[in-house]
Amino acid sequence: MPQRLVNTSTVTIDGVAWTNLVCALFMIAFTLFYAFLSKRAEEPPPTAAAPVDSREEFAPGAVGLALVVCMIVVALAAPSAYASVENSVSATPASLVMQRFLLFLPTATLLILLHETVRSGRKVLFSRVCVLVLLLLLVMITENPYTEKRNAIGPVYIGLLLVLFQNWFAVRSRRLLLLVAAWCWYFRRLRYSPTITGKR
Repeated sequence: MPQRLVNTSTVTIDGVAWTNLVCALFMIAFTLFYAFLSKRAEEPPPTAAAPVDSREEFAPGAVGLALVVCMIVVALAAPSAYASVENSVSATPASLVMQRFLLFLPTATLLILLHETVRSGRKVLFSRVCVLVLLLLLVMITENPYTEKRNAIGPVYIGLLLVLFQNWFAVRSRRLLLLVAAWCWYFRRLRYSPTITGKR
């Protein structure tokens, strides 16, 4: 409910137990699958940089299709997300699917395409830059402080920085520096925030 904190709301014991069980099963399954796929992906490092095969790059048709899907999703789902925030509508399973899955498609598409662009090592075309900029605008529409909490949008933009400057952040100390700087900025804003018990 709006303006009701977790420690003052009613609790259903059975619901809490089932929620913890589902979360535990998800984390165990995710860890096992991640470990299994990581072992399959491990390969000995090449002695010399091999030339990039053009077939490894995404086809323009696939990129265009992904961009069209993201634009349609944002055009249809974003107004509903903004309206739910303005009207203080409580979260429902349908709204969670829309906000956590559908509206996350532009972010996932941008991360994949940006990673492929950085790792390809080829000259970046103007059309590819336009697609990346348009996807970034869609991400700013779907992932912003108005519709999402800070702890939800923080990983999105930190992930974009790590993908965009992955060569510079290849050193662990630099990644740690980024996380420490983000935490310092967050606590500084929390300290000087006029309210602590707000929605955001």
